[in-house]
Amino acid sequence: MSLLPSRLALVGRTLLGLSVVGAFFAPSLAAFATSRQVVAGAMKPPLAVIRVRPFLDMSSDSCTSDSPLHQGPIERIGQLSNAWSAHDRLDQAAERCLTATGQAMTLLVSVDAAGRLTRVQAAAGDEELATCAETAVRRPGRLAARGPGTLQIGYFMGNRRR
Repeated sequence: MSLLPSRLALVGRTLLGLSVVGAFFAPSLAAFATSRQVVAGAMKPPLAVIRVRPFLDMSSDSCTSDSPLHQGPIERIGQLSNAWSAHDRLDQAAERCLTATGQAMTLLVSVDAAGRLTRVQAAAGDEELATCAETAVRRPGRLAARGPGTLQIGYFMGNRRR
Protein backbone atom coordinates (compact mmCIF):
# COMPACT_ATOMS: atom_id res chain seq x y z
CA MET A 1 0.00 0.00 0.00
CA SER A 2 1.21 3.39 -0.89
CA LEU A 3 1.49 6.35 1.48
CA LEU A 4 0.12 8.81 -1.09
CA PRO A 5 -3.63 9.40 -0.99
CA SER A 6 -5.61 8.28 -3.94
CA ARG A 7 -6.80 10.60 -6.64
CA LEU A 8 -10.33 10.27 -5.39
CA ALA A 9 -9.27 11.37 -1.89
CA LEU A 10 -7.45 14.42 -3.30
CA VAL A 11 -10.49 15.42 -5.34
CA GLY A 12 -12.71 14.90 -2.29
CA ARG A 13 -10.53 17.11 -0.07
CA THR A 14 -10.40 19.84 -2.73
CA LEU A 15 -14.18 19.78 -3.17
CA LEU A 16 -14.66 19.86 0.61
CA GLY A 17 -12.40 22.94 0.91
CA LEU A 18 -14.17 24.71 -1.95
CA SER A 19 -17.58 23.98 -0.44
CA VAL A 20 -16.48 25.45 2.92
CA VAL A 21 -15.18 28.58 1.20
CA GLY A 22 -18.40 28.76 -0.84
CA ALA A 23 -20.50 28.43 2.34
CA PHE A 24 -18.72 31.45 3.85
CA PHE A 25 -18.70 33.70 0.80
CA ALA A 26 -21.82 32.64 -1.12
CA PRO A 27 -24.30 34.70 0.99
CA SER A 28 -22.18 37.85 0.54
CA LEU A 29 -21.84 37.30 -3.18
CA ALA A 30 -25.57 36.64 -3.50
CA ALA A 31 -26.39 39.81 -1.54
CA PHE A 32 -24.16 41.94 -3.78
CA ALA A 33 -25.46 40.30 -6.94
CA THR A 34 -29.15 40.80 -6.11
CA SER A 35 -29.00 44.24 -4.45
CA ARG A 36 -30.14 47.37 -6.24
CA GLN A 37 -27.53 49.88 -7.24
CA VAL A 38 -27.60 52.87 -4.96
CA VAL A 39 -27.03 56.25 -6.56
CA ALA A 40 -25.79 59.01 -4.31
CA GLY A 41 -28.42 61.64 -3.60
CA ALA A 42 -28.23 65.03 -5.19
CA MET A 43 -26.05 67.55 -3.41
CA LYS A 44 -27.63 70.42 -1.57
CA PRO A 45 -27.92 73.50 -3.73
CA PRO A 46 -25.11 75.97 -3.08
CA LEU A 47 -25.78 78.82 -0.71
CA ALA A 48 -26.38 82.21 -2.24
CA VAL A 49 -23.39 84.41 -1.56
CA ILE A 50 -23.45 88.18 -1.48
CA ARG A 51 -21.08 89.62 -4.03
CA VAL A 52 -18.42 91.73 -2.36
CA ARG A 53 -15.96 94.07 -3.96
CA PRO A 54 -12.77 94.64 -2.01
CA PHE A 55 -12.57 98.21 -3.30
CA LEU A 56 -15.49 100.60 -2.91
CA ASP A 57 -16.47 102.47 -6.06
CA MET A 58 -15.80 106.13 -5.24
CA SER A 59 -18.33 107.33 -7.83
CA SER A 60 -21.24 105.70 -5.99
CA ASP A 61 -21.71 108.78 -3.79
CA SER A 62 -21.21 111.39 -6.50
CA CYS A 63 -23.26 112.60 -9.41
CA THR A 64 -20.62 111.46 -11.92
CA SER A 65 -20.83 107.71 -12.29
CA ASP A 66 -17.88 107.13 -14.60
CA SER A 67 -14.99 107.56 -12.17
CA PRO A 68 -12.71 104.52 -12.15
CA LEU A 69 -11.24 105.34 -8.72
CA HIS A 70 -11.96 102.76 -6.02
CA GLN A 71 -11.36 102.96 -2.30
CA GLY A 72 -9.93 99.95 -0.55
CA PRO A 73 -9.44 98.86 3.02
CA ILE A 74 -9.61 101.54 5.69
CA GLU A 75 -7.76 101.19 8.96
CA ARG A 76 -8.23 103.59 11.85
CA ILE A 77 -5.76 103.44 14.75
CA GLY A 78 -6.06 105.37 17.99
CA GLN A 79 -8.60 107.99 19.03
CA LEU A 80 -9.50 109.90 15.89
CA SER A 81 -12.55 112.14 16.17
CA ASN A 82 -13.99 113.84 13.08
CA ALA A 83 -12.09 111.36 10.93
CA TRP A 84 -14.18 112.40 7.92
CA SER A 85 -11.92 115.45 7.55
CA ALA A 86 -8.78 113.35 7.17
CA HIS A 87 -10.71 110.87 5.04
CA ASP A 88 -11.79 113.63 2.62
CA ARG A 89 -8.24 114.94 2.32
CA LEU A 90 -6.92 111.48 1.47
CA ASP A 91 -9.72 110.99 -1.08
CA GLN A 92 -8.89 114.30 -2.77
CA ALA A 93 -5.19 113.42 -2.93
CA ALA A 94 -6.02 110.06 -4.52
CA GLU A 95 -8.34 111.69 -7.07
CA ARG A 96 -5.66 114.20 -7.97
CA CYS A 97 -2.69 111.84 -8.26
CA LEU A 98 -4.04 108.49 -9.48
CA THR A 99 -4.40 108.94 -13.23
CA ALA A 100 -3.50 105.70 -15.02
CA THR A 101 -5.46 102.45 -15.09
CA GLY A 102 -4.07 99.81 -12.75
CA GLN A 103 -2.30 102.24 -10.40
CA ALA A 104 -2.70 101.62 -6.69
CA MET A 105 -1.46 103.29 -3.54
CA THR A 106 -1.96 103.39 0.19
CA LEU A 107 -2.10 106.69 2.05
CA LEU A 108 -1.46 107.06 5.77
CA VAL A 109 -1.98 110.21 7.83
CA SER A 110 -1.44 110.75 11.56
CA VAL A 111 -3.09 113.64 13.38
CA ASP A 112 -2.31 115.08 16.80
CA ALA A 113 -4.73 116.55 19.35
CA ALA A 114 -4.52 120.04 17.76
CA GLY A 115 -5.42 118.77 14.27
CA ARG A 116 -1.90 119.04 12.85
CA LEU A 117 -0.53 116.39 10.53
CA THR A 118 2.28 114.61 12.33
CA ARG A 119 2.97 111.95 9.72
CA VAL A 120 2.06 111.56 6.07
CA GLN A 121 3.12 108.48 4.15
CA ALA A 122 2.25 107.21 0.68
CA ALA A 123 3.09 103.71 -0.51
CA ALA A 124 2.91 103.25 -4.27
CA GLY A 125 4.78 101.38 -6.96
CA ASP A 126 5.86 104.69 -8.50
CA GLU A 127 7.96 107.18 -6.50
CA GLU A 128 6.50 110.13 -8.44
CA LEU A 129 2.97 109.01 -7.56
CA ALA A 130 3.87 108.72 -3.87
CA THR A 131 5.44 112.20 -3.85
CA CYS A 132 2.37 113.70 -5.56
CA ALA A 133 0.05 112.12 -3.00
CA GLU A 134 2.13 113.21 0.00
CA THR A 135 2.25 116.79 -1.32
CA ALA A 136 -1.52 116.82 -1.89
CA VAL A 137 -2.20 115.57 1.64
CA ARG A 138 0.21 118.11 3.22
CA ARG A 139 -1.54 121.10 1.63
CA PRO A 140 -2.09 124.04 3.99
CA GLY A 141 -5.00 124.16 6.36
CA ARG A 142 -5.89 122.41 9.56
CA LEU A 143 -8.06 119.37 9.73
CA ALA A 144 -11.25 119.09 11.76
CA ALA A 145 -9.95 115.70 12.83
CA ARG A 146 -8.46 115.44 16.30
CA GLY A 147 -6.18 112.71 17.54
CA PRO A 148 -3.90 111.31 18.47
CA GLY A 149 -4.75 108.80 15.77
CA THR A 150 -3.88 107.42 12.37
CA LEU A 151 -5.99 106.79 9.28
CA GLN A 152 -4.80 104.51 6.49
CA ILE A 153 -6.71 104.01 3.21
CA GLY A 154 -5.91 102.05 0.05
CA TYR A 155 -6.90 103.25 -3.42
CA PHE A 156 -7.03 101.59 -6.82
CA MET A 157 -7.59 103.05 -10.28
CA GLY A 158 -9.73 100.69 -12.36
CA ASN A 159 -10.93 100.84 -15.94
CA ARG A 160 -13.09 103.72 -17.11
CA ARG A 161 -16.73 102.71 -17.68
CA ARG A 162 -18.14 102.95 -21.17
